[in-house]
Order: sequence, then structure tokens, then C-alpha cells
Amino acid sequence: MRIEQVIKLATDAANGKDNFKKGAVGSNGYGFVFKDKSHPKEPYIIYGSHKFCGAGAYRDQLKNIKKKLKNYDKSNFFSDLLRYDHKLDLLFAGSLKTLVPTLQFGPHVELLFDVWMLVMTPEGQLFPATFYWGQSGLSIGAWSEFGAKFYRISEDKRDPMEDFPELKEFSPFDFIDDATGRFLDALEFALKKVPVSDFWGIYTYDLGNNYMGVKKGKPFIEYLKHVERYPEAEKKLKPLLGKILKDKNGDLFSIKRLTTLGLYALQFEVNKWDKFFGNARDVLEAYEEFMGIQ
Repeated sequence: MRIEQVIKLATDAANGKDNFKKGAVGSNGYGFVFKDKSHPKEPYIIYGSHKFCGAGAYRDQLKNIKKKLKNYDKSNFFSDLLRYDHKLDLLFAGSLKTLVPTLQFGPHVELLFDVWMLVMTPEGQLFPATFYWGQSGLSIGAWSEFGAKFYRISEDKRDPMEDFPELKEFSPFDFIDDATGRFLDALEFALKKVPVSDFWGIYTYDLGNNYMGVKKGKPFIEYLKHVERYPEAEKKLKPLLGKILKDKNGDLFSIKRLTTLGLYALQFEVNKWDKFFGNARDVLEAYEEFMGIQ
């Protein structure tokens, strides 16, 4: 999709015309278009994004902590801070999965997902941003300085997008007063309009791995214990990684390595909710069972 079309989708969504199939949704005069950053032919901003603010449970977290400390009440201080379960933020991720069906979750270290979005404000300001779940939870990333960070990606090269100067004139870091709050309100309200899709992924961090996602409309987070390594099984799985395979019933599936810690997943084309992931030995056994190998 060309950048002109993305801009039009954002403008239409800001004016109340959503297009879920093309990743566009709006609320409160804001328009949002979400795109898969891994797509090789989309016009994206490539370099220089950094965290702008937290979202969901992590929104205004530092400000809220300071407020609680100022009015310290030992009896309910920590219970108030923890009242909003960050697990509920996975519902936003489920809405993103509806808008961006190709969106993958994990297995990058300290990154559950990362999507590109184009935002149109009620004032007609247009800017790109990223929406991601990283080490500080659900967050917004943006560019504080522009210049040659905008590229149109073609088959064999990246051309600076000099023909769209409107994308270089504003950054959310320029928000004043309570504009950041209004932006986050609109983003959350917009995503709540979108049906939530089920998904699962592995989030890897310094303390281990979390199995997390949405199942039958309900968010979940489960801690995965230490992963045992099985070199012989890993060696047998290696030539199978990334290939489209067919089981004994004719269902298509693939095997992928989820993390550098030895986690693997056996993923069917039609989503099945059995936990077909684990260490190399477990996944190899599941593969042999589905293939009818004795």
C-alpha cells in the first residue's frame, strides 16, 4: 500500500470512517492506521524511534506513583497501584491482531510485538509512531527529530520520501498541555471498538519466558519454567524450521524456534489452542506424532 493511501485511511478514520480490513480506526477526532513493520513493501520510517510514553496499565505510571507518595496511605498504597492488571493490555494486542492479521508475537527478547502506525490528530497534524509491548509494558514510540528518516521501500532500494513533507512537520514530543492524554484516550477508545482476536506468543526476558495472549476472549499470562536443552533433538528440528509441512490428516503446519533459550513451536495454519510448544524434545515428539512417525 502506498503512503498516499495510508494518509487517506488515517484522514477518513479521523472523520469517523473506519476500515478494519485495512487497519484503520478512529475515535475522538483522531485517526489511526496500523501496519505490520515486517512487511517488505510498505512505506515505513526505518530508523531512530524511541519511547514517547507508556500506554494501558503503564500510562502515567511514574506520575501516579509520585501522586501516591505525596498522599501516602500505607493501608492501600500498593493495592491501588496494582489495581489495574497489565494482563488486560493484551486485549489491545488482540484488537491489533484483528487489524493486522499478519502480526507476530515474540520471540524477540523483551519484545512481544511492535507495529507501525500513522496518526491524524483533530488539528490535522499527521505523524508516524510505533505501538509495542517491550520491557516497560505497552508503550508508544516516536521520532523527536526527522530529516532523512522517512523512506519509501521498493524491491531493491530505499528512497527518501521527500515528496511528503507533511510527515516531517510534527512529532508527538511537541504535544503541549494535556494533548498526550487526549491522544492516549483516543487510541484506547479506538482499539476498544475493534473485535479482539485470539493469539498467543512467548515473551522472553531476563527472568525467563512468559506464555501470554488471549484465548476465547480472555487474556492470560503464564510463566514458563527453565527450558532444558536437548542438542540431538535441536539438530533434528533444524532442517524442518520454516518449512510448510503436512501432517497425517492433511493439515498444514510449520515449526519455528521461539527464543535462543531452546523453545520451539509447532504452529498449524488453522489456529489450534493446544500448547504445541516447549523444548526441542517435546516439539520433536509432537512433530513425529502428527506425522505418524513411529
